[in-house]
Amino acid sequence: MELPIQLKFFRKIELFQEFKIQNKRNINNKIWKTEKAILKWAAIDYVSLNKELSHDYLRKVIFGDGTNELMPNMKEYDLHLTVPLENLIARGFAIGDCPTERIKITREGILMGEVINEKESNNIWSSYKYEILYYLVWLSVIIIFFNLIKDPLIYIISLFECIKG
Repeated sequence: MELPIQLKFFRKIELFQEFKIQNKRNINNKIWKTEKAILKWAAIDYVSLNKELSHDYLRKVIFGDGTNELMPNMKEYDLHLTVPLENLIARGFAIGDCPTERIKITREGILMGEVINEKESNNIWSSYKYEILYYLVWLSVIIIFFNLIKDPLIYIISLFECIKG
């Protein structure tokens, strides 16, 4: 069952926040780059949520034989895949047993892959929309908060003025 559009939107904003945190922590980390490559592939090409993926299969479809033009510098990735797959399971983006021989990407993993694809795309709107929407959501929360406390504050101030005067 598909989430209502509003809930999916807010979930993607939440995943964008997690993406930002991971990117700051692991900017040049092979493991995080490998996790992102797997999630990006899953968002585009993962056909069945019920299909188990092995190390060899993932290595073949994502990284190919080392001549994949989408992955020009293979040294930047952890091709052993054990740690990246364990991290995907720990973050809830995949399910499987440890030590991981096979995994299944979850819906959460597909959503994160969509966020990563959009954030790292060459399209200006796609690459900045989550950042813009993220800050708009926080601005809305702040405005709503101040609107909620405005009337009680005015009431409290008027009480103090009555007591004083």
